[in-house]
Amino acid sequence: MSTISSSPTEKKGAQKKGTMGLIPVLVNGQPYMLMHERTRKTIKDGVKIYGGPHSLAGPGGAADAGETPDDAIIRETQEEYGLEVTIVPVQGKKVFAKTNNCLSNGSFWCCNFYLLELNDKKQVPQIPQQEQKKATRLVAVPSYALQYLGEVISVNDDANKGGDANEDRIEVKLKTDTVYFFESLKNLARVHRELCMDELSGFWDIVSEIPEYQADELIGHGIDIIE
Repeated sequence: MSTISSSPTEKKGAQKKGTMGLIPVLVNGQPYMLMHERTRKTIKDGVKIYGGPHSLAGPGGAADAGETPDDAIIRETQEEYGLEVTIVPVQGKKVFAKTNNCLSNGSFWCCNFYLLELNDKKQVPQIPQQEQKKATRLVAVPSYALQYLGEVISVNDDANKGGDANEDRIEVKLKTDTVYFFESLKNLARVHRELCMDELSGFWDIVSEIPEYQADELIGHGIDIIE
């Protein structure tokens, strides 16, 4: 597992320290990740899109002034999912992958990716009221979705498409559902394709105790299961 960084093709404005966390869980004994679906916010001059309409992403965001990315991902996960988490190092490094890309909105976004572990394995995630303007729902996404994402990136890159910085999400057809991934995950799959093609399989082994749920349990808490 490498931690190679990409280089932006063009810097637009000051670099922003971004974060995104991946939270591994087991659903009916199978490896999944907790994510959320982003939404739109209507503003005075039109429509502001939070990371691509209906795109999936893990918890995260920009570090505040004077805040480290490590501190930011802990705070963001608490704010967005209501969960207290701990960073799990991968090969001795807290940041298991990093990308430096200009996003579709023109910002120079350095995204640090973290593997996260729930402090309380019995705690069920939920979107706090103050975050519901940016997220429509929580979902459990199967680990194989990352392989599908990597394959889509490979096909698009080979065909010289899908790499346009104006794309704020990417469509991936899974076994049953068609989903859209936020562009930071698209960049992760492009820069660290081997991690996605391997479905981050080793990550489930290094988390000390992975929360286990039955599908009906998550659905009962309003968390949809993506297949």
